[in-house]
Amino acid sequence: MSEVVLRDLLERLATDAPFAAQLKADPAQALEGLDLSAGERAALAANDEEALRQLAGWDTGGFLDGLGSFLCSAACQLKSTPVGGCPPSGRAI
Repeated sequence: MSEVVLRDLLERLATDAPFAAQLKADPAQALEGLDLSAGERAALAANDEEALRQLAGWDTGGFLDGLGSFLCSAACQLKSTPVGGCPPSGRAI
């Protein structure tokens, strides 16, 4: 798996709300056909920001700082109650 594929996917998640919702609803389907390792798939399905940063070769700060909030907000919009530690505002804690 190439870091480029993972980085492109993370950029897509940050800009494509329907795809982010699909990933939350059905990770296997959303990631089908992508050249990702089992670890990358697991990190994406679990929304494990630290693992994703490491797998993408990014430092712990920077581009992905808002990704957790974005994914959390997308997930919270799909359900009537906050999920994954999301406070009612939809922002990651």
